[in-house]
Amino acid sequence: MRVVTDSGVQNTIFDYGDFHLEFNVTNSGNLTLLSDESVDFNGIVSTLNRIEITPSFIYAYMCINYENQKGWYPETYLDLDSQKIYADPILTFRTDLKNIDLSNWFSQFTTTRCYRFAFPAQHRALAGSSSVEATIVLEKMEINSLDAATQNDCEFVKIEIHKKYPDLDFLCQIDNRAGGYGVLVIITKSPAGMDLVEAQKIAEQGFVSSKDGPWAFSFLAP
Repeated sequence: MRVVTDSGVQNTIFDYGDFHLEFNVTNSGNLTLLSDESVDFNGIVSTLNRIEITPSFIYAYMCINYENQKGWYPETYLDLDSQKIYADPILTFRTDLKNIDLSNWFSQFTTTRCYRFAFPAQHRALAGSSSVEATIVLEKMEINSLDAATQNDCEFVKIEIHKKYPDLDFLCQIDNRAGGYGVLVIITKSPAGMDLVEAQKIAEQGFVSSKDGPWAFSFLAP
């Protein structure tokens, strides 16, 4: 079809036929599985409290008990249909209990931290297919001691780093004013050809260790 504008310009508008699309919207809802199953391994007790399955995400709620006050990063994935789907931990709860035996106060700390993991996964069972087995796996616990490091910790890390980088040196500046506690790693010497950013990364990584798992929880979604 040809049209003419007010300024006299002619344009052609192509006329197409109608298209009819038919589709169904399925509201599958959410599914909650209660667990409270625990796995005790390598000095760490991990408890899976519940699993929430939605059309787009599978959420896992897990509490971890460990006698350690340092920084944690539980590396966790969902094993679904032979695929590993990782999710970052979101801290939802923390409590620290201390034994009254002050002669060994640090090792007497029992810390419980609870996390939520959101795995981006579309569960086929909710689409009307058959049930599927999946597994929540806490693969390892990364421990970062920098936030609670002492000067003794700092000297130990230096000794370990000097085995590979003898020309890399640093000091730990500890600030415990105003009731807080912080540790700053300051590079004082770096190997030839190594910039300060890389030296800083190597020094701080020296405070990181890990406790290997796995702590695994299998479930069958109906």
